Amino acid sequence: MENFFRNLILRLFGRKVRQDEAQIEQSRRDNDKYIDISSENITALIAGRVANLAFGDSQLTVTDAAGSVSAFSSLLVDIAARQWAGVKRDIACGLGSGMIVSIPYSVDNGLGRKIYIDTVTRDRFYITASQGSDVTQCVVLADKIVRDRHEYKRWTDYSIDGDIYSIRSKATKDGAPCELAEVEEWAAIPEEIQIGGVTKLPIAIFRCPQNPRRPGAFDGVPITFGCDATLDKIKKCLEDIEREFDKKKAKIFADRALIRNKGIDDDRLTRRNEFENNDLFVAFNNSDRLGVDIFDPAFRETSYYTKLTQHFAMLEKECGLSEGVLTKLSTGSATATEIRRAMYDTFCFCDDVHTNFKQYFDDLMYSCAVLLGYYGLAPYSEYKVEYSWSYAMLEDPAQTFSQLMQAESIGAERTAEIRRYNHPEETLEEAQAVIDEIAAERTEKAAASVAAFGVPGNNDDGADE
Repeated sequence: MENFFRNLILRLFGRKVRQDEAQIEQSRRDNDKYIDISSENITALIAGRVANLAFGDSQLTVTDAAGSVSAFSSLLVDIAARQWAGVKRDIACGLGSGMIVSIPYSVDNGLGRKIYIDTVTRDRFYITASQGSDVTQCVVLADKIVRDRHEYKRWTDYSIDGDIYSIRSKATKDGAPCELAEVEEWAAIPEEIQIGGVTKLPIAIFRCPQNPRRPGAFDGVPITFGCDATLDKIKKCLEDIEREFDKKKAKIFADRALIRNKGIDDDRLTRRNEFENNDLFVAFNNSDRLGVDIFDPAFRETSYYTKLTQHFAMLEKECGLSEGVLTKLSTGSATATEIRRAMYDTFCFCDDVHTNFKQYFDDLMYSCAVLLGYYGLAPYSEYKVEYSWSYAMLEDPAQTFSQLMQAESIGAERTAEIRRYNHPEETLEEAQAVIDEIAAERTEKAAASVAAFGVPGNNDDGADE
């Protein structure tokens, strides 16, 4: 199958895929493991948990270079907002499968031209040329649609030659080339466009920061890379627990003679049917005596769950994470500072996620800016992306706020920065505008008080002091 894709890409675009069959097959297996919903998926569980820790209560803002919003940056703001809404989902996918790639494209769907973004996992990303760590040519399986018992796939070739960026789109139907127009959703996508003045290939790649254990590795690896032995132990332990529950179910053994088959009324017939169809009861024949025996063994809960917890703890260490991701964080009599220190490994991993995400999102905004300029959707203006990460794992909010207040009192921090700490969704300029508005209201109130009572402020009874 992997060789089929390599040959198909060569036939569609004349490009040779750099990844060998083993790498393509490994990418497919990693993605299949991540999306598997047939049983407990520990990789997906960890990836989702880390994504929540990394992006919970974080913010990003897109403005023009002066900090305001222009016509151009407002379009980027809209694109960024749509991407940010699904950031935990996308990054969890990147952590679980190893890598995601996002490529913007533009179509006019009759309601005006808009920028859309294809995000795919590494099993649908094929490198055809690179220079060092920079990709200069790649082919992406951008979309798949099954319709009328046929499978349609949209393939896109991206390349840069000098400062010329080329995009070529092709479609296949059941593995054979076909026209893009055969699929209604793809009919408006041009087969080829060229854009000048680019400085790099306008694509965005997020790699899981897990160590791939080989120098010069270009693609990312899943967050549980190299942990197969522990994952297998966890899977077996969970199966053993279920088997133990099943085998240790209480049973009641009752003599068949207690329920006669002949000459019984409807009421007893119903009870007999319930008896024979209920797995709680087991019927036996005993001609010597009529009796009922109960089988109710103890369940070895402690030993099984202790073993499972140990496997979870080992998996956390292998992934480079702290206690508390899969296991219960032991707080006991620990202070808040000690608890934060216990989470330091997870914080470091999340910090690496932030670093990789910043590069990914900066590249994504650049890629969108290239298309906005090419289609003339707004006059180009310089823009900037600002990130505000949550450090709740390490910070004591009250202590941090107190430090900001002390810094502001000695002139080392602006009041607007303190307001942004409480309102991270505001830009620095917006925060300063609110502070100026509050100051103006206080000045106006003080002036009105002086005019009414002759002194700044008034008593509760309205009399002058």
